[in-house]
Amino acid sequence: MKKAWLLGMLLLCLSIVGCSSSNSPSGVVKDFYKYTADGKTNEAVALVTGKGQGLVAAFLPALTEDIKEKGGIKSIDIIKEEISGDTATVTLVLKFGNGSTKEDSSELIKQDGKWKMHVSK
Repeated sequence: MKKAWLLGMLLLCLSIVGCSSSNSPSGVVKDFYKYTADGKTNEAVALVTGKGQGLVAAFLPALTEDIKEKGGIKSIDIIKEEISGDTATVTLVLKFGNGSTKEDSSELIKQDGKWKMHVSK
């Protein structure tokens, strides 16, 4: 009985955490970078469309290390979000702890009502 209660509480916590994440294109991209900076590979990969997950999982450790070398992410500033039906493009600037910046652009696709980052290379 105690195990069932603990399992139920764990599932409840996971559903609350899963629902608290933003489902706007900008929110998904921000979450992706936050998870990557924190070394949460599985959570970051879950925000990518199925076909790109393997590719993203392969390069995430290097990206996480690069972020750490730059002093972590200080802020994520959304420059532009363009939505056209079930596709979106988000342009952002990452500001790192060492003062450097990087502009990036991400493509997203809406699948089953949720925005996912799309990697096509």
